[in-house]
Amino acid sequence: MDTTENDSLARRMQKNGEHPVLCMRREEGDAVFCYLVAVSDASPERYSVYAEYKDAKRHTLGEIPHFSSDRDTAESFCSMLERFGITPLSLEAVYEDMYTP
Repeated sequence: MDTTENDSLARRMQKNGEHPVLCMRREEGDAVFCYLVAVSDASPERYSVYAEYKDAKRHTLGEIPHFSSDRDTAESFCSMLERFGITPLSLEAVYEDMYTP
């Protein structure tokens, strides 16, 4: 996880050879959460999930690269993240809790 101000969702997707297919934004006071699903530009299509948090003092990003080859699965997971306001710092833990036995 990179917490530098120079990192952004767009840079991460570009670095990973992806483009967005779903973006959800949630605002709570001065805090902004962004949840995104991106698909690989190369075949076979793989969907990654990203989360970003920004406020006046902090900026954090998290990602689960190559999350799924199924768009509906990736979008459902991303929707759940937005619904519960999951932070990028919790992203990997939520993924592990949901998808590992």
